[in-house]
Amino acid sequence: EIQADININYIIQNTEGFTGAQIEHIVRLAAHNAMQRDILNKGRMEITYDEAEQLQVSNEDFMSALSKVREQHCSIQNSKNDP
Repeated sequence: EIQADININYIIQNTEGFTGAQIEHIVRLAAHNAMQRDILNKGRMEITYDEAEQLQVSNEDFMSALSKVREQHCSIQNSKNDP
């Protein structure tokens, strides 16, 4: 479940020119960030089905994921422009 604080317009504006795979990667990283935070908060790796259903993906999770993928995207774009 995503939280209401997700700034979808910011994400859309900052993923212009991204491939579908890159956008999927952002979503997967955001979910990973949320799971990692949940594990650290609970102090255990085990998670029940109900806990998984209640996992909250926050704007911070998306911003962190977006930052990582944008770095990769810019690196690829720069290497394409090198002679």
